[in-house]
Amino acid sequence: MKANIILTGLFLLISTLETTFAADKDGIHIARYKDNKTCAISYTFDDGLAEHYTLAAPQLEKRGFRGTFWIVGSKINQSNRQRKDTTRMTWPQLKKMAKKGHEISNHGWAHKSHTPKHTLAEIREDIQKNDSAILANVGIMPLTYCYPGNRKDPEGMKIAEEGRVGTRTHQRSIGSKANPQYLDKWLNALLTSGEWGVGMTHGLTYGYDAFNDLQSFWDHLDKVEAMKDQVWVGTFREVAAYIKERDNTRLDIVQVKKRKIEITPTLTLDKEIFTERLTLVIPNEEDRSISAKQDGKSLQTYRQNDCVIFDFNPFGGKITVTIGKSKDRKPATVIITAGQSNTDGRVSNDQLPDYIKQNRYKYCHWCYGSAGQPVTGKFELFWPRMVHPSRPDRWAYDAVTYYLLEQALQKDFYVVKWSLGGTAIDTACRSTSNKYWSADPAWLAANHSTATGGRSLLLSFTENIAAAIDSTLSKLPEGYDVKAFLWHQGESDRHQGANYYNNLKAVVAYVRNFLVEKTGKKKYRKLPFICGTVARSNKQYSEEVEKALYRLADENKNFYVIDMSEAQLQRDQLHFTAEASEYLGTQMYNRLVELGVAGKK
Repeated sequence: MKANIILTGLFLLISTLETTFAADKDGIHIARYKDNKTCAISYTFDDGLAEHYTLAAPQLEKRGFRGTFWIVGSKINQSNRQRKDTTRMTWPQLKKMAKKGHEISNHGWAHKSHTPKHTLAEIREDIQKNDSAILANVGIMPLTYCYPGNRKDPEGMKIAEEGRVGTRTHQRSIGSKANPQYLDKWLNALLTSGEWGVGMTHGLTYGYDAFNDLQSFWDHLDKVEAMKDQVWVGTFREVAAYIKERDNTRLDIVQVKKRKIEITPTLTLDKEIFTERLTLVIPNEEDRSISAKQDGKSLQTYRQNDCVIFDFNPFGGKITVTIGKSKDRKPATVIITAGQSNTDGRVSNDQLPDYIKQNRYKYCHWCYGSAGQPVTGKFELFWPRMVHPSRPDRWAYDAVTYYLLEQALQKDFYVVKWSLGGTAIDTACRSTSNKYWSADPAWLAANHSTATGGRSLLLSFTENIAAAIDSTLSKLPEGYDVKAFLWHQGESDRHQGANYYNNLKAVVAYVRNFLVEKTGKKKYRKLPFICGTVARSNKQYSEEVEKALYRLADENKNFYVIDMSEAQLQRDQLHFTAEASEYLGTQMYNRLVELGVAGKK
């Protein structure tokens, strides 16, 4: 039995409630789609054509999207060297796609349609054989299914649906029929109806249903990306699972205190295959601070118009929502960090200070990237790591800074970091993978970000900041405030040390101006910049680089330099030891204290 919810301002009364997605729109409810988006779209590609790997996947990734690729196992090539049919993808390619988040799923081993032509036993074998092949070669068991020829019958559907979150029962052709008007009409209809659109094509430039004008599809994706606040682009599995979980989750809601609500979710689906977190919507017309915990762990909350949203585990335990007073609201602290190897991290996590290993992190959320990684804007609970195929578990000075900062703040704060070892500012210097931090306007105009395959680390860094603001920081109930820019770099600029003063000055100005333009807040023109010097025993030390840092600090009161001239280095004579990294991290924190970002030293 459903009880009524009476809402005036924020909450005056909430009775014990059993509710599902269909709850009163003015009350607490599960969002129709992830992040409370207006509609959802899944882009699906049939038959495993080679250009799904070379064209479709890269274009989706460029916009932060992931697709669903329904493959016919018997047609997939075994490797790039064994091309039985060059129009098809290979298993290694499919495995790479899966690692990037694309869904590789079942379209039948031999594409046997569900018609009288094939027995139910043959259909079952066709499905199971393809499941096994995908699991063996890609490493992930398919949890969805696409009917060959889009032909379905009730008995065949029962077989296909066993152990899955969903099967494709509806779709919209976006291949040869598509032109700009057609795609615009489809997108607008979804925004109006709030439905889930499943786009389907086989070919792109060749094959069945190939586009007459492929550029119109890329233009459509650009429009969808521009509407990312309204449109959830998820794989077929993600959206199908979310919808089924949403419609089968019951919420028991009880107000236990004036500003505390307890919500207990109940979901009886198979939690081994239904793994999507659901988005809960809490009305918040009075714009109060709202925090939430589930199973003793803090949930990240976001401000959205007149409500607060957060993701929760529908299979988890009780959710406790706490409503703060308006005067308690203070913007969340944000730190941005960038640089080369001593910022990237070169000390093994085994050598983290004991106080960090014993207590770990509770409040620090970071959005981290390096060259070659896509910009996502997504945050995760901080634990030090770097991008490296065999040795990712390493830390830098900032791990200490963040730990000390969270001990002082005792509340969630956010870090946006972009780093890569061996990189220079000056393009006349040798730089790892030909990637640079240069802020030279002409060079930037001729290049693009490393996140999209280009050479500019500065563009990647600022794109990552922008994505973090758009997807998370701008939605925080309490707002956000960028407090400081942490940096350590300079070794790779030693051969152009005479230019380092102007080069670094331009980088700092570029980031500050970017924040002003992005946020509209002029105060970021004076954003504190904190850096450390290069140890003089470093084999890549440059006196000119060091002098440039102190000259900048003399000229700009918001530029701070930490003396690391006598810092101990590892055997490579390049990277700080654990002790030196801890010292720099502590000194960075002390500067933050002096700036009023944290408590006493």
